[in-house]
Amino acid sequence: MDGRPKGMESQRKDGALSDSANPSPPVLDALQLIRIEAVHRGFLYQHLYAVACLFLAQAAEVSAVIVERDEDIEIALSGRRIYVQVKMRSGLLSESDIESVIRRFDALRGEHGTGERIGAASFVITTNSAPGPALRARMVGDQWPSDASIIWPGHTGATDKAVPAPRPSVTAAFAQCAGLAARLPYALLAPETLAWKLAGAVMGAAAGNPPRADHTFRTAELPMLFEQLVVQQQELPAPPAVYRAHEHEPALDGAARIRIITGYSGSGKTSWVAQVSLHSAASVTYLDVVETPGPALASTVARELAARLFGGMGGALGELLLPGATGPEILTRIGIRLAAGGKQVTVVLDNAHRVPATDLKILLEQSEQFRFILLCQPGKSVRELEALLAVAAIPLQGGP
Repeated sequence: MDGRPKGMESQRKDGALSDSANPSPPVLDALQLIRIEAVHRGFLYQHLYAVACLFLAQAAEVSAVIVERDEDIEIALSGRRIYVQVKMRSGLLSESDIESVIRRFDALRGEHGTGERIGAASFVITTNSAPGPALRARMVGDQWPSDASIIWPGHTGATDKAVPAPRPSVTAAFAQCAGLAARLPYALLAPETLAWKLAGAVMGAAAGNPPRADHTFRTAELPMLFEQLVVQQQELPAPPAVYRAHEHEPALDGAARIRIITGYSGSGKTSWVAQVSLHSAASVTYLDVVETPGPALASTVARELAARLFGGMGGALGELLLPGATGPEILTRIGIRLAAGGKQVTVVLDNAHRVPATDLKILLEQSEQFRFILLCQPGKSVRELEALLAVAAIPLQGGP
């Protein structure tokens, strides 16, 4: 024996297990696996394209986006509707790929013509792959319908602004969605997380699952959908059953509006704030910002504060969280409401050292009605924060 645990003899030097130790045996039919992957890749590409449609809907004055009903995607606008068929191919798009689509477009066009469907109609085939020579020739012929178009990466023509430009792959389509999500000033989550969550929502709608049994996303509800239907709120952590005070422990209600409390991981910073908040009359909002992107910090804190302070006051929350309002704008509105009532709020940001100091400064400067406690680990980022804010950090000492 060479000292390795039993059963690990097949471990290779690169850390991977050999086939004899791999719990997944080779597939019975490799071609079938390729076909299965292609089907799911196509559906994922389609779902991501629908997500891009959702991100563009408000700016394009779309009233609703419908998925997997009469067409892959239907975009409803005032007095008209765009029917979109999404195709993903590994090679050139051929005439045979679109024959059934053209027939379905003809049927839909007929219903609009007879008045069974209201408004004008236009038709788009969006694809990751360029059309082949025969299909290109057909597209410029006299028989090609004037209300239909085929778009592919780099060739979108004069497409309606409600119709996203197609991307060449699933990876590129996801990057497109994340880029569109990053433009939203009221998104709490990282753009990539929001894009994946919306892709899941589109998948559920395509299956007709409640609350979208009608397969429809209405543009009026998109701001709330982009916030994951509810404003997320983190509560203060529970204090420890037995708490041992630190030497020269600071109070929660200090004189300074901004305080930096430092201590290494495990030193008890979170326990300290949980314990001292029990004995404070201040309104305290706790946020762990360890995974919050710096540019999203002001928006995240603004919406947490709005939900905590005004979530139960009828329409007050909606007045603060106006679609398109930036984080600083929301914070300003909250500060005005607090000032009118003669109130202040203490905001505790845990792991604040993980956020760039410049992004923290933007948040801290918004209103005098907010008092901030920044829980940080000592290091270069804290020194930068001290210099930028002209605030000396207060270290948590050991027990007395």
